[in-house]
Amino acid sequence: MNKKYSHKFVIIGHEGSHNRGCEALVRTTVQMIREHYPQSLICLVSKYPEHEVVLSDIQDLIVVPGISVFPHYILNSLSPKIGVPSERYNIWKYIRKRIVWLNKIFDKIIPRIIKRIAKKIIPGYFADNYLPVPCLENVYKNADAVIVTGGDIFYDDYGPPLLEINMLELAHKLGIKTVIWGFSIWPQKDHSIRKKVLDMLAKVDLIMVRDDATYNYLRRAGLEIKRVADGAFLMAPDEKAPLSLPAEHKDRLVIGFNGSSLMFGQHIPCAKHAFVTQELVRYFQYLIDNENVFIVFVPHDGYPASSERGFLWELATLINRPDMIYIPEKIYNAPETKALVGKCSCFIAMRFHASIAAMSQGIPTIGLSYSPKFAGLHELVYGHKRFLLDYESIAFDGLLGKFDCLLKNGNEVKVSLKKRIAELKSQAELSGNYFRQLVG
Repeated sequence: MNKKYSHKFVIIGHEGSHNRGCEALVRTTVQMIREHYPQSLICLVSKYPEHEVVLSDIQDLIVVPGISVFPHYILNSLSPKIGVPSERYNIWKYIRKRIVWLNKIFDKIIPRIIKRIAKKIIPGYFADNYLPVPCLENVYKNADAVIVTGGDIFYDDYGPPLLEINMLELAHKLGIKTVIWGFSIWPQKDHSIRKKVLDMLAKVDLIMVRDDATYNYLRRAGLEIKRVADGAFLMAPDEKAPLSLPAEHKDRLVIGFNGSSLMFGQHIPCAKHAFVTQELVRYFQYLIDNENVFIVFVPHDGYPASSERGFLWELATLINRPDMIYIPEKIYNAPETKALVGKCSCFIAMRFHASIAAMSQGIPTIGLSYSPKFAGLHELVYGHKRFLLDYESIAFDGLLGKFDCLLKNGNEVKVSLKKRIAELKSQAELSGNYFRQLVG
C-alpha cells in the first residue's frame, strides 16, 4: 500500500453490518472522522468480516477479522509475550466424564460452585471460544486511536463483554489512545463483570455517551464523560435507491413494521410466544380491515440467528392479507433501508436503530421495548414514553391504544420531531469535535 495517510484509526466493537444499526454506526463514525481527518486510513475490526461488503463504497476502509480462528494452545505457543487468556475451560464436563454419578446428584449445585470459583481463578473464563488479542497486535500498530462502536456492547444482556475488554486492554498496553463513541452503558448484573468494565473505562481517554441514564451512572462512578447523541441520527437515506411500493398502497395510510424472532427468544418467555404472535396477527389484520392501512415490513438485521426476513414472511402469511403487506425482495444496506422506512407515515419498531431510522426522518414511531435504551431514546426524542410498549406487554389492546394515541397527536408529533431531530443531529456532531480535541 503506497498511499500515504495522515492518520490511522482502528474501530472495534463491531459485530457485523448484517445489523443495519451497526452499519449505521460505522458509517456515521467514519463520516465524522473524515470531516476532521480526510486523508486517514480506517481499519474496521469485524466479528463477521464477510458481512462488510455493504461498506465497499467507503474509501480507505480496511476490514479485518476480529476473531482468532486458531485454537488457544496454538496461540499460546506462538504468542507467549502477549499474555493470551486461556480459552474457557469447562471443568464440569471434565468431572462429568469421569464420575458419572456426580452429574445426577449435583447437577445444579456443583456447576454453581465451580462457576463462582472459576470466575476468580481462570483467566478468560467468560470469554467466547475465540481470542482477539493476538490477531490484532499488528492491526493496532501505528494507530493514532482505537475507537469502540457498537452502542450497547458493554451491557451483559448478550453475555459478559470480555471480547471488547480484551481488545481495549491491548490498546492500553500498547499506549494507544482509546475512545468510547456514543454508548449506552448500565450496571452489569454480575458484580465482578461490573467492576471489570468500570476498571477498563477508567483507563479510556475519551468516553462519549448517548443517554442521560448512562451519563448519570458513569458520573456517579467517578468517570469523566462527554454527552453526545447516537451517530445514526446523522445517516442520510439513499435517495437514489430504486424503491417503489406496490400500487395498492395508494390512498392508504402506510405503516412500517420492523420485527424479529430473535427478540422473542431472548426477551419474551417461550410460553408467551404463541400469544404475542397471535396478538400481532390480530392487530395488523384490524389495521388493514378497519383503518385503511397498508403495511411495509422492514428487515433490519440480515444475520441468520435473528431471521428477521423469515419472521416477517411467516407473520405476513399468518395475517393473510397479501395485497396489503409489502416485504422488499432485495436485501438493502442501511441507507437504502432508511430510504424504505422514509416511505412510511408511521412506524412500529422492535429494534433500537430501526426506531432511529424512522424518528430521524420525522416519522412518528411506536417502540416495542426490550432494553432500557428504548426508554432513554423515547425520553430523549419525545420527552415521554407514551409511544413505548414493553415486550412483555405486547397485546392487541396495548398496540391499538398506542396507535390511536399516535394518530390523534400526529401533527403535533411531527412538528416536535422536526425540531428535536435537528438538535440531536447537532449533538451527534459533537462527537467529531471531541475526538479532534483528543487526537489533535
